[in-house]
Amino acid sequence: MWANKAIKEDLEWAREKVSESDGVLLLRSVSWEIKEATCVMETDTCPEGIAFWYPATKRGFVAMNPPGTPSTLIIFYEALAVLSALQNAHCTFPSQRKIVIYMDNFPTVAMFSSLQALPNYNCILKEAVDILLEGDHDLWVIHISGEPASSFYLQF
Repeated sequence: MWANKAIKEDLEWAREKVSESDGVLLLRSVSWEIKEATCVMETDTCPEGIAFWYPATKRGFVAMNPPGTPSTLIIFYEALAVLSALQNAHCTFPSQRKIVIYMDNFPTVAMFSSLQALPNYNCILKEAVDILLEGDHDLWVIHISGEPASSFYLQF
């Protein structure tokens, strides 16, 4: 069977994860209620940068996009914001956290819910899965419409 280099790398990554797995059931990650979350975050992006924050502590982080970034990459930066938030939550709370991340971009929510993405986004999903497995975390990325719930204003 013919497969290009990217597909081979994705399949090799998946084979490695399955062989390292302890047989954890995927149902566990959706068998809890949002109110049980031990870490709640929000993310947002704009053409100039990405941000994520913890509403409970009012602690946030901002990163500028590289100069000249085309606005057509906004979905990539939305996914990168979720990955950045997840990485920070993992570093802050190293193990067994139920993490909820709210965001206003439905395609990115769907990407993290289904673990299906266009090839250019697979690197983000694979890194997120690596973090979740390493920390034994559960993750829900939840869509919110309009402005973020915490009314955090992102200005560059």
